[in-house]
Amino acid sequence: MTNEERILERLESLEEKISMMHSRAETMQDLQETITPIVRDVMNNVMLKGFSDVQERCEMQDLGALSKRFLMSVRDLTWMLESMENIIELWRTCEPMIKPTFLASIEKFDELERNGVFAALGALSGSMGQITQKYTPEEFGRMGTALVNMAGLLERLADADIQNARSVSPIGMVGQLHSKESKQALGIMAELLTALGRQKS
Repeated sequence: MTNEERILERLESLEEKISMMHSRAETMQDLQETITPIVRDVMNNVMLKGFSDVQERCEMQDLGALSKRFLMSVRDLTWMLESMENIIELWRTCEPMIKPTFLASIEKFDELERNGVFAALGALSGSMGQITQKYTPEEFGRMGTALVNMAGLLERLADADIQNARSVSPIGMVGQLHSKESKQALGIMAELLTALGRQKS
């Protein structure tokens, strides 16, 4: 094949490619002409209408004010995000310790509820309300002193060996009462009986 024939063959191949590209360009042109009106209708009927609804409540100056406010609050927003990160990190650190304690507390409260502790506290709260209506704070203070004294008496009673107490006859009882401790105990009992006999005015 001569050089001229090769050149002609290449020219024919180029013509075919150019023709094919021209055909494709015409097809794209036809597609563009077909799609353009559709896109224009969508823009007019959907997007522009939607923006017109938004325009009633938001104008360009509102967007400008919002942008300005955002830029002025960047430092505050940064601080807020950093604080949130610290809180999240603290929670991640404390959660393994808090979770078992919280679950144990829930179980303990459930056990107290089953044992009727909260019901008893509710009843006691009602009784305390009645007591506070009947007695003054000063009288409560005196009651507290009396409780302290009663606790001292109970502590002394704990020293008594009741299980190993020996039998005493009436005459032996009279002799026993002559001791200093017995006379003091009789004096305490007399004071208690006198106090119980007094009526609250």
